[in-house]
Amino acid sequence: MNFGIYYSDTAREELLNMSEKRIAQLSKRIDCLRNGKWQNGTRVKKLRSINHKRTIYEAREDNARRMLFTIVKNRQVAKQAALLIFHFEVDHDRVIRTAKTLMQDDYDKHQYDQEEEQICSLEEFTEETKPIWGNEAEHFHTYLNQLKSYELDDDTLLRLMRSKELNENEFFEMKISLSSEQRNFARAPLPFLLSGTAGSGKTTIVIHKLLEMDPTSTKLYVTYTKDLCKVAKQMFQRLVKGMDDEHKYLNHTHFKTFDELMRERQKDKAQDVVTRERFMSDHKKLARKKNIEKDFPALMMWEELRGVWKGGLYGKNYILTEKEYLNLTDDQAPNFVGNRKKAYEQFLCYQTMLSQSHKIDEQDLLQEAIEFNNTSYNYIFCDEVQDLSMLHLKFLYELAGKKATNLFLTGDDQQILHHSGFRWPTVKDLFTYQFKHKPPRLEHLTMNYRSVGAITDLARAINKLEKNYTKKKIKAKPPQSLHYGEKPYYFSNISEVEMMETVHDFGPHQAIIVRSDDMKKKLRSIFQKRYAHPPLIFTIFEIKGLEFERILIWDFFQKDAEETIFWENTIRQIHDGNEEKIRSNKEILRTLSWETNLLYVAVTRGSHYCYIFDPDHTAAFWNFKPIHEQMQEHKNLAVLQETEAHTAEATEKDWFQEGKRLFKKKLYIQGYDCFNRLKNTKEIEVYKHACLGYAAKENEKYEDALAHFKQINMHDEVISCLDILEQFMTAYNYIQKTVIRSISDPDEKQAWILKSYLYRVKEFDKKENWNGSGIYCNKLGRHYEAAIRFERSADSVYAKDAYERAIQSCDPKNTKHLKKIKEKYHKLFMQ
Repeated sequence: MNFGIYYSDTAREELLNMSEKRIAQLSKRIDCLRNGKWQNGTRVKKLRSINHKRTIYEAREDNARRMLFTIVKNRQVAKQAALLIFHFEVDHDRVIRTAKTLMQDDYDKHQYDQEEEQICSLEEFTEETKPIWGNEAEHFHTYLNQLKSYELDDDTLLRLMRSKELNENEFFEMKISLSSEQRNFARAPLPFLLSGTAGSGKTTIVIHKLLEMDPTSTKLYVTYTKDLCKVAKQMFQRLVKGMDDEHKYLNHTHFKTFDELMRERQKDKAQDVVTRERFMSDHKKLARKKNIEKDFPALMMWEELRGVWKGGLYGKNYILTEKEYLNLTDDQAPNFVGNRKKAYEQFLCYQTMLSQSHKIDEQDLLQEAIEFNNTSYNYIFCDEVQDLSMLHLKFLYELAGKKATNLFLTGDDQQILHHSGFRWPTVKDLFTYQFKHKPPRLEHLTMNYRSVGAITDLARAINKLEKNYTKKKIKAKPPQSLHYGEKPYYFSNISEVEMMETVHDFGPHQAIIVRSDDMKKKLRSIFQKRYAHPPLIFTIFEIKGLEFERILIWDFFQKDAEETIFWENTIRQIHDGNEEKIRSNKEILRTLSWETNLLYVAVTRGSHYCYIFDPDHTAAFWNFKPIHEQMQEHKNLAVLQETEAHTAEATEKDWFQEGKRLFKKKLYIQGYDCFNRLKNTKEIEVYKHACLGYAAKENEKYEDALAHFKQINMHDEVISCLDILEQFMTAYNYIQKTVIRSISDPDEKQAWILKSYLYRVKEFDKKENWNGSGIYCNKLGRHYEAAIRFERSADSVYAKDAYERAIQSCDPKNTKHLKKIKEKYHKLFMQ
């Protein structure tokens, strides 16, 4: 029998650092293990554990080094075993202590030793121990069977030896061993819809699905965020490094963000695009001026614009008419129920502004991309679809050659914390009515690799509340867990001062969660004044997608708050047997769905411990029997102090690593709080200024952000802030006087010069000086855009010249655009 071999993250690091000679030696030893040859120098021994259900083995490398491994289920061949290697190299005198850590045992050297070396064959031994490694009820071996690991085969070792010849800018990655659930989804036919929580392996499955496809087929991986796209691309490139079909995979697999795809297809590439940040900033100023901020908040207006008015789903055309909008159901457009007519009037004012100032917004850009002469891909893989509007999905359908069978969509509907926008049922409707295809079944990744079972039990109870009373039918199932762990702790009638004294020294792997940004600012300020450094504090919106070892949910239901009164009334109705009143009231159902989503996200952020704190009162929600049964209540903080005593003290390295992680996640205030604990170096100062700059930018304090970005020469961000402020001439001068003078590379310098010309175009457009902007469009080589502007200024001579240049420079493959330019030229100048 030839056994599969997997190895852990730690073993992977050891493998990557080995010399080519050492890998060749290891290859022979691995071959012995794979083929069941446990003697002849390998000398495999079983280590005796206090818990005899947990088995681990050492194999002799040489006099000083040992390999540590165990037996697990084979993930590819049913009912067969495989070997999981924890370490390829462990010093002989550290074997027992290392094994203790791996097996999660209490260490006692008098009870923990080596048995005699095995004399039976591997086949015989795996059969004898099958009741242990094959037992799904045994938590430790279930954990091992689901542990993130990599596949080790001859091809991997060969590629690894080749990788030693790579230069420092090239990287190699091993193939992750998928769980049986993940493997089934990676091999499923398209179209495919996949829902899973953060950390369940969605992106990993997509990357492995790309490897399953014909390397010569054209494939597009697309997502909304630049960071995720970069990570996925690197993961793929490293996985194919050294493969026989490496160049075929790389030449036919493309990684793009939606912004990149849309900008490539923009008709007028010099035209100013209103981003979410610009819209929010402009609308708030306008709303304050008109005194309509309360009725039409900026965020809700943006959601309505993106998901409804220009959502491309409910109307005959791209933009909804007023009649179509007024006829929508409350579920289709929940934001302005009862006030839609006035909301639509505000939308029309916005559209007029766009037209008069020759601007478009992101949804217009998306519609232009749909209408573009698109080259289709054989397969489209979209990650994190919950960030998208339905118009984005229609664009993907176009890119897939209008073939729904070419689509693979994955997302996480547990982390949708807004009222309108993405819903899986709407995606299914899109397949039925727009794509004319039977909607695929929505599959769910059920395994949670982080939170303990007791926490997921509480999450399941929260989900059940929504399921029992709302009509929501499709939602990602609460994940299973590999460990049960401690029930969440509920602390009530304890003062805030006592709790602060207990948790002020929370480390980088612990977090406090609050409901609102105001509460976060208040609590952070108090901690800062009393203890110099605050612990990490997040709102629910900020912490979604993150996990911490311990989380403390702080005063979610403050006395007399709207949500507190809502749950008091709702739970009273349930106790009085008036459940039908709840089910028949749309406003109650909407709030209930919103609240349970928030609470679900909050409780599942803790991997090991979840603490819930109500100062000076007991909230009705946490006291509701189905919820309360999933918690353990305490009236003092001794138990929290006990669990904290077992936490290792954080080092500067821990805070630095967490600061970098939070910075990458765009959690800048929390990242700053990590860096601010460290000794000031040049690197730390850069991180701190960057954190404060991005935080100011998020809070629309663009002048403050500019000051921080200028301090550390973050030129792109300086320009971004000036763009949002519409200080286009300042941006031009900054590029000319500061950026270009600091650059020596001629190509980079030329790119910035062209960018400065773009800001002259924007400045002239803003002033409606169409001749000026047309001249700079010509300097940019954007002759079609120049022609449009010369037309606006009624300068027929310059317009004719620009159209002729546009025809000459247009890509002949872009037939639709070329035809459009020629038609306009003939209409204007040949009649």
